[in-house]
Amino acid sequence: MLYKKLFISVLSLVVFILSLFIYLFYISYDQYEAKITISKDISNKKADALNVQNLDEFIVNIPKLEVGDVILRHGVDKESYLIAKVSQSNYSHVAIIAAVNPIVIIHATTNDDVNHPNQIIQSSLKEFLKEAINLAVLRYDLNDSSKEHISKFLYSQLGKPFSFDDGGVYCSLLVKQALEPYTKLNLSIQAINILGLKKKLIMPQAFFDDVNNTKVFISN
Repeated sequence: MLYKKLFISVLSLVVFILSLFIYLFYISYDQYEAKITISKDISNKKADALNVQNLDEFIVNIPKLEVGDVILRHGVDKESYLIAKVSQSNYSHVAIIAAVNPIVIIHATTNDDVNHPNQIIQSSLKEFLKEAINLAVLRYDLNDSSKEHISKFLYSQLGKPFSFDDGGVYCSLLVKQALEPYTKLNLSIQAINILGLKKKLIMPQAFFDDVNNTKVFISN
């Protein structure tokens, strides 16, 4: 009887270890496959990115922007494709309009500005669209007073560090923080676990899926 119990215990342990190994192998392979897919996508689609020659023509087709408008894009670097793949989205980054005439976009980013990496920055519309593939503009119902407060808040955040850690700010969280006091939001939270990042985050796609906004513009 003792040997039988011992055999069952050992067998259970072996099954557990094998199951754990298979799970870890699957996760590692899935991440490897994601890297390969992303690399292929970048090679195939980078030519589709907006560039200096067609930006002016593209911008003309965008409706008049307002303070508080949410702007989504899909970039062409590996980080962008990874975010889009994990969230099963056409978008990898989200920002918000802080001013018009001229357009000022404020966003938390890692590499948009080589002189100001990993922080909240402001960009022109052209700078934001450079090498972007997809674009969407979303509009929430905001009055003039709310827009003024949102703009002031956004400018006060410039220079703060980009971080996924608790207490840190990433692109989606910045937009949420700016809008939440002044309009209704319904943003889903997604659990992700890829390439060492294991978090529950608001992905850019959550804004696109929010029924509380109006889709002002969606690029083809």
